[in-house]
Amino acid sequence: MIGVKMRGNNQKNSNIIIKTCIFMSLIIFLLCFIVILCIAFSSDDTYEIENNGERYGKSEFYKYKDKIYVLVIGSGMLEVEGVDIPTFKVFDKDKEDERENVGFDKNRIYFGNIAVSDLDTDKLYYVGNNYYSDGTNSYFCSTSPKSNEELSAGSAIIQNISHFFFKTREPQYYFYPYKKLETNKRLKRIEELRNFATNGEEVYNAGEKLANADINTIKK
Repeated sequence: MIGVKMRGNNQKNSNIIIKTCIFMSLIIFLLCFIVILCIAFSSDDTYEIENNGERYGKSEFYKYKDKIYVLVIGSGMLEVEGVDIPTFKVFDKDKEDERENVGFDKNRIYFGNIAVSDLDTDKLYYVGNNYYSDGTNSYFCSTSPKSNEELSAGSAIIQNISHFFFKTREPQYYFYPYKKLETNKRLKRIEELRNFATNGEEVYNAGEKLANADINTIKK
């Protein structure tokens, strides 16, 4: 009797596990279906903005329907939120291979669609080699988009569904990475070395200080 009862309990537990697995599989399938549906029917304004928006010079920034957008490869056209449109400008870069993905207004600088507020925009200037400074604080901003590793698959699903039904922000899969330099000295770009700059003592590559680098020999 005890053996029969135990077999019955085991069978019952197995049935519960099977039903739970089937239920969870259906939930996952349904969520995936909803996400695919949302992505398929969500309007991608990239083509529309590129062709009908007002482009800022040769930059990745566009003005469209009283909003500013920036093209981020991998994420499409993203709105630059909080920007002061009348005072918004872009930098005139001196190299054709440098993507113009940084702009500024009277309040802040924008690395793509990400705002940074600790630069004095009245003193702001382009150093070269993708470095920006106000004479005290300096930043490097890459022209190559980077995958947003903080965006999990679950978060992307939730954000896509929320965007489809409630018009909230879309998940940002890529962004232009930037870094603040650990120096308050005036920067100067290093000629013919992409993404390199110096403050006269330290040497920086893509915003990172190079330990034991000699400015007098690094050019050779």
